[in-house]
Amino acid sequence: PLRRLGHPDDITPMVLLLASPLSSWTTGQVVSVNGGYAMP
Repeated sequence: PLRRLGHPDDITPMVLLLASPLSSWTTGQVVSVNGGYAMP
């Protein structure tokens, strides 16, 4: 874990990736943006 609580700015890169054409081939994924606090 990163030893700190998350901030809204921590989510921004993932939102931008998923909203961009770079993620056009990504389907059926669960993306956990949690700083390492929950390991699947």
